[in-house]
Amino acid sequence: MHTRLNRTACFVFISIMLLITSGCYDLKADRRNANNYGSRIEVPAEEQGNRTYGIKQQSASFHDNKTLAFSQSLSREVEELDGVNSAIVMLTDRNAYCAILVDSSATGTTGSTSARKETNNSGTSLGRYNPFTFNQYANPEDLATGINNYDTVEDPDRLAHGFKQSIAERIKAAYPSVQQVYISANRDFINQMNTYAQESWKGYPLDGYVEDFNRTVRQLFSRSDNKPVR
Repeated sequence: MHTRLNRTACFVFISIMLLITSGCYDLKADRRNANNYGSRIEVPAEEQGNRTYGIKQQSASFHDNKTLAFSQSLSREVEELDGVNSAIVMLTDRNAYCAILVDSSATGTTGSTSARKETNNSGTSLGRYNPFTFNQYANPEDLATGINNYDTVEDPDRLAHGFKQSIAERIKAAYPSVQQVYISANRDFINQMNTYAQESWKGYPLDGYVEDFNRTVRQLFSRSDNKPVR
């Protein structure tokens, strides 16, 4: 019996020493994976130097786009990532802009800080679509409704660094010429991009929307006061 206890104690001691010497157990380590984009400590904005997605720029000139086109293939690529339910990717002459609806297939999508839930799904248990107005229908023009829907995130900065990085890497792998990738789950932005996508599906060019598009992305991604559009 003593021999068995000694062997057990020896095994535990060796295991602990291996963990310590190899440095593989770190309470502050980044444990992001395909299903968890968060980490114990969220990467501060000033330390995200290797990011491939766009940061909020003080100059609106970063969004002086000349062309606009919807990419069905890139949208489908992004939708394959855990945490993304729907994606709409727009390509310009210089950048890519990605609007997403977030689902629960991954954790850590909004970083380590808790955010107020923007989508109310209580109507499902009540047997009605809208628990406030008792309306049974949604606006067919809107992809993001805020009622019995997937999640939106008002401010682009509230999406986790690892989540945005994964999306941007997927887009830039397919289109290396893209300078910056701008990502948002803002409800108004999603619905505006959905309108453009529907126009593209009908076969209409989107060049006539460039000015309106630029105005939106400047407001969403270039605001110096760090406030969201909605």
